[in-house]
Amino acid sequence: MFQPLPLSGSSVAEVAWVRFYAPWCGYCKKLEPIWNEVGLELKISGSPVRVGKMDATAYSGMSSEFGVRGYPTIKLLKGDLAYNYKGPRTKDDIIEFANRVAGPAVRSLPSKEMFEHMLKRHNVLFVYVGGESPLKEKYNDVASELIVYTHFFSALEQSLTLPELPAVVVFKDGGYFTYDVAEVFRAINLPLRHVSELAPPPSDSASSSPHALSAPPPPTTTSIHLALPLCKLGPVGSWGAVWRLQEYEDASLSSWVNRERFQGYLQIDGFTLYELGETGKLVAIAVIDEKDPTEESDRLKTLMQRVAKEHREHFSRDFQFGHMDGNDYINSLIMGEVAVPSVIILNTSNEQYFLPSEAVGTMEQLVHFIKSVLNGSAQAYGGDGFIQRIKRIAFDAKSTITSVFRSSPLLGCFLFGLPLGVISLMCYGICTAESDYGSDDTDALKRLTDEEDEDEEEEQEREQSAELEGPEEDELEGEEGAEKDPAEKKTD
Repeated sequence: MFQPLPLSGSSVAEVAWVRFYAPWCGYCKKLEPIWNEVGLELKISGSPVRVGKMDATAYSGMSSEFGVRGYPTIKLLKGDLAYNYKGPRTKDDIIEFANRVAGPAVRSLPSKEMFEHMLKRHNVLFVYVGGESPLKEKYNDVASELIVYTHFFSALEQSLTLPELPAVVVFKDGGYFTYDVAEVFRAINLPLRHVSELAPPPSDSASSSPHALSAPPPPTTTSIHLALPLCKLGPVGSWGAVWRLQEYEDASLSSWVNRERFQGYLQIDGFTLYELGETGKLVAIAVIDEKDPTEESDRLKTLMQRVAKEHREHFSRDFQFGHMDGNDYINSLIMGEVAVPSVIILNTSNEQYFLPSEAVGTMEQLVHFIKSVLNGSAQAYGGDGFIQRIKRIAFDAKSTITSVFRSSPLLGCFLFGLPLGVISLMCYGICTAESDYGSDDTDALKRLTDEEDEDEEEEQEREQSAELEGPEEDELEGEEGAEKDPAEKKTD
């Protein structure tokens, strides 16, 4: 069942769920039994998804073609598209992702009963309501792009009753919120008076207008009603403006879906915080201890939930609200210590964070703190500058060494003690060698000096000997002459 899949080029004829692995990778070995269960369950359920694995070291060319940079890498290959899986590596999460992405990007809701069933199953779902229209085409394109994150459905007018159709709505947090293109006009600086005959001027609220499910919302202007008559406007509504609106509208729907794909308030962990970084929102977090809850923790959590719900129209575009259990992950992010319980706002795009100047005790204080971050008056800490990067390298090295020694002291001693010992021996050898060379030079110089001194002493001794031998020879010659005179005389 888990043989390498016969992939050809960058496309596959059917849906394939592929795990790229390396034989020596520990994480790959840990995922192996979970991957086997995924394949077995999908096969039993009759899923069209083929599950397989590929040794990235043996098929390096194919792995490079699919952009494999680490192990394990999980990709769902569907036609010419390759979807990366970055979610939790549990059986249920992997199967849910496969079933969602393998099917059509937009699923039909043929009846109200089916809609209610899906509403119970999913915390967040997007629905296009209406018939064929340019808005539906854009919705389908956005769904194909963002299907890896959330669920997309479509329904006819008979299934759901809305005041204006067609429309794109997101259902979450016990209500629904409508995509409103009126913000497009503010973004491209078109005077709203040019659409005053088509719809009432938009309010200063955010682009998503909340409505209760039990009561019909007031009439709102949807993108199709504003975009189609635009070609009949005056000089400001020229064809150039129409093109700008069309271009922005496509991006606006995609960014709106990306911002709204989370619940207004949720429990945040490391993986969720990583995903929230892709929305471009600031993340307001109540740091609490759920294992040992206190009255202060419950109060901060309740305040954060109230702000997320009651001030949605002011903050939902720029902030995501939630709480996090414990401060370990936050401390590693900011390279510091955050008290528990406390409030912190993170900017995941540039690694900045904000702390309240005083303890947050009331709803008004929390709202004031959030507004100060929004208008730029709050003190920002951290960042991604050069100095912060150096600090991050030092902090990560320190954290790694500390964690290794805490988990396994013997392993830590071996990993770090052995290299240090080798380096110490090398340094000792270098220093000793230099000392030996210095001693040899000193000895040689000393020997040379001694030899010179000996030569000088010998020279002096020879001179003294010569001086002493001179008079003795003269006397000897004199004596010889004196002794020779009588003989010479006798001979003569």
